[in-house]
Amino acid sequence: MSNTLSESRIDLDAVLDDILVQIGQLVPYDSACIFLVEDGSLFGVAARDLPDSTQVIGQRFPLDDDLTRQVLAGREPVVLEDASRHPTFQGWGDTGATQGWMIVPLITRHTSIGCLSLNSRQSGAYGPAEAKLALAFASQAAMTIENARLFDKTQALLEQTQQQTSQLAELMNVIPDGIVLLDEERRVVEANEAARAYLAQLTDVQVGQKLTQLGNEPLAKVLEPRVIDPGWHELTAVEPQGVYEISVQPMGQPDEPDGWLLLIRNVTAVRKQEGYLRAQERLSSVGQLAAGIAHDFNNIMAIISLYTQLVMRSSDLPEIDEQRLGIIQKQAQRAADLIRQILDFSRQSVVEKKPMDLLPFVKEAVRALRQSLPASIQLETHFEEAEYLTQIDPGRLLQAMNNLAINAADAMPNGGRLVVALASLRLPAGEPFPLPDMAAGEWIRLTMSDTGHGIPREALSKVFEPFYSTKATNQGTGLGLAQVHGIVKLHDGYIDVESQFGQGTTFTIYLPAFTPPAQEPIPAKDDLTYFGSGETILIVEDDRATREALAEYLSALNYRVLTGANGRQALEIFQLSGGDVQLVLTDMIMPVMDGATLYGELKRQGANVKMVVITGYPLDAHLVGLLEREAIRFLQKPLRVEEVARTISEALPRKP
Repeated sequence: MSNTLSESRIDLDAVLDDILVQIGQLVPYDSACIFLVEDGSLFGVAARDLPDSTQVIGQRFPLDDDLTRQVLAGREPVVLEDASRHPTFQGWGDTGATQGWMIVPLITRHTSIGCLSLNSRQSGAYGPAEAKLALAFASQAAMTIENARLFDKTQALLEQTQQQTSQLAELMNVIPDGIVLLDEERRVVEANEAARAYLAQLTDVQVGQKLTQLGNEPLAKVLEPRVIDPGWHELTAVEPQGVYEISVQPMGQPDEPDGWLLLIRNVTAVRKQEGYLRAQERLSSVGQLAAGIAHDFNNIMAIISLYTQLVMRSSDLPEIDEQRLGIIQKQAQRAADLIRQILDFSRQSVVEKKPMDLLPFVKEAVRALRQSLPASIQLETHFEEAEYLTQIDPGRLLQAMNNLAINAADAMPNGGRLVVALASLRLPAGEPFPLPDMAAGEWIRLTMSDTGHGIPREALSKVFEPFYSTKATNQGTGLGLAQVHGIVKLHDGYIDVESQFGQGTTFTIYLPAFTPPAQEPIPAKDDLTYFGSGETILIVEDDRATREALAEYLSALNYRVLTGANGRQALEIFQLSGGDVQLVLTDMIMPVMDGATLYGELKRQGANVKMVVITGYPLDAHLVGLLEREAIRFLQKPLRVEEVARTISEALPRKP
């Protein structure tokens, strides 16, 4: 500690002695002491009715007995009916004169700052009722002591203003918290630089003027005694928006103060970070729920889409039925797009990231946006000609930019300006980051700012939640910004939003910069046909309708098809086939035995068979590594027949 208790004792002695007097009126004692924790030991600070108080006051006592440790750690009183006979009673006064004994913790902010010792010559003087009463009193006494210690040093500085005004002002201005001194008429007598800045935001009062209001509360409410919570009190400022904490200390007599000392600190950034982290936890929980629902819808839409496409291939289909099937297929595709949005939000989509310079990508995206946005919206770009290398899935990031542009256009029905900016950003370790869960390193910052009507303050924390929208019911699904949030997270990035209602909105996307490794030659792709030559394919899918649709489609492509409902059943079918199976088309997540386990078992048995994996979820690092090592292809649900045919054809050995 930079200043010990023995060095700072302006008002503390009177406070401590008054505490002992008051506790004696509630719980009688023959002698009493107060000890405070300092540097890992107990420091005696007050005593009454001891033969020699110097044996306690100013003395240090090691924390080496069980009773003291029990009280400080457990934060509960300890009562001894006859301390003179207790084996662990050590060093607490005259053991020959003390029988009834009680030690009570002094607790503030859930921390034991010391203890109060009461001694009686009468055996059994204290019981549960006295302990409960003493503990309640000790809680208030601890806060009083804490406030006295907090303001002791400040009062000492204020008393020196008559001789060292300039030195005190300089010292006060170094303190980051605002310090305000009010006289008995509630006039601002003194305020340091931080306090003057805070007062300008919380009220229009300056030094020398009477203070009546602080932020959203009248001063009378701020100054009233708080028995329950005498610590920091929260205030809010409306314009500009901000959150502040204030602590009040009466000067002079608490009942009739002749002034007040106020400590003010700005906690706006802290509250914003807390709100951001809570929102991220909420989005993660909602995303897990949404992912499960979307996965089931994926299976349903895969069946509808596959069978619709199969029927549409019929040559004798009446025109009216062909039109009707076309409508079904279009609606199925709309449903698939909706599912993709949900999966994007829940971070369950599969992204194919590749290194890319964002500058030409953003230029091309802006060129496309100019064609799609209303002519009344002026589109501007702000960036320096440099390399902005990161890893992205171009289609996904373009989708995110399109969603933000549509959102901006809706906010500017009468026209306005949309600015797209790109910049490199270095975040050194140890300095504040734009968002609390970001890491130090090199980042690429992409911002899209509009001059629209803005987002209400109460809606800002919910804009990325799915199905939440400030638009009319028929003007959107509420998934646009949720999809943007999910896409950014799938790129290991972060997104932030700032808005003033009536003054526009800025969305900022942070993507990790990428340092490319040494380039390797890319093998050329062969031009393969998509029809089979009678090869045997084993389909493993737990959903029966999906399994049957795939079997019917692959049979039409001239493949011989076997089917199984799970990995274990597939192993039995494979063994009975006599080695005729040339490719296994398997879902990744199945009951009994999943796709990864099935592949491991086939490999253990020495089967020389190709495999294609079907998944509705992104693959984790382990499975990605497995696919890359074994050259296994995968298909993303909902399935498209052309993609199924191409992937299987590429996976099979090249036909002569």
